[in-house]
Amino acid sequence: MGVKSVSFKADPYFILQTTIQLHVEKEYDREEKYENSLVCALYEFLNTVSEQELDELWTAYTKKECIEDPYTITGFKKETEALTKEILQTERFKTLKLRYQIDAYDGSGVVDKINQIFYPCDYGGHWPMIVKITNEHHGGYFSKNDNFFLKNFLLVGATKKIEWHLNSMI
Repeated sequence: MGVKSVSFKADPYFILQTTIQLHVEKEYDREEKYENSLVCALYEFLNTVSEQELDELWTAYTKKECIEDPYTITGFKKETEALTKEILQTERFKTLKLRYQIDAYDGSGVVDKINQIFYPCDYGGHWPMIVKITNEHHGGYFSKNDNFFLKNFLLVGATKKIEWHLNSMI
């Protein structure tokens, strides 16, 4: 009995998006070592990714790997791992992840608005974290003027949003 082949057409963007999503489900969603914000941001990115973004990701990957035929998918595991790493480097992904961190998906922390970085901290550890960030990244700048802190840092509470605390003080 000979081998039979069947011809069909498939949407390459759907295949690419689906294989990356399967990789994320298998490698990221089931592992507790990854932050909740990272997993949620990956899913949102994949649910809203455009064909142009997929093209850009694929082009960046094929250039890095010196792949001559950029339209051939040969090793799904290797390629989906590499494409996921490409996603993690995009500004849109980083913005999505930070938004989930601000929504306390990863617990308490401080957001450095200047550098757009979330620093986790323990319950009640916001001020020591601000001091540490200020010393390490802003030249130890301290002033009696609270504007520097209010403009440049965002406190993220694991149980209640900062607005709840501010409203309870009024």
